[in-house]
Amino acid sequence: MPPLTKPNFSRMIDKAISLISDKFDPFHGDFSEDSGTLSINLKGIGEYLFNKQPSTLQLWGSSPLTGPCRFDLVEDKWIHSRKKIDLEKYINEEINKINVEGYTTPWVIRPPPGLIDPPGLNTP
Repeated sequence: MPPLTKPNFSRMIDKAISLISDKFDPFHGDFSEDSGTLSINLKGIGEYLFNKQPSTLQLWGSSPLTGPCRFDLVEDKWIHSRKKIDLEKYINEEINKINVEGYTTPWVIRPPPGLIDPPGLNTP
């Protein structure tokens, strides 16, 4: 990996933002990107925010499901500062949480528990 200069940092941020956008694209959220900042608003879930922090050479994120997070660039990969997992695994975990909550795509939303076959409906 080349030394982490500001141009290299910016290039790696751009790659990270592109990865995040691609992973969340199937959800058809409201995407906004500007100067190393990506905002993704998913209806029924909330807003994800990712932005570069040039002073610390980090990528910062905020999830409506799991809260704030920070990533450090380690051997050409963005690594979660607490969980020690790479950015792609983190995003996959977030998407799994969204799917468990019932938001798979804008046109497929699981009904709340008990809405289908409420207790006592089919009892003889």
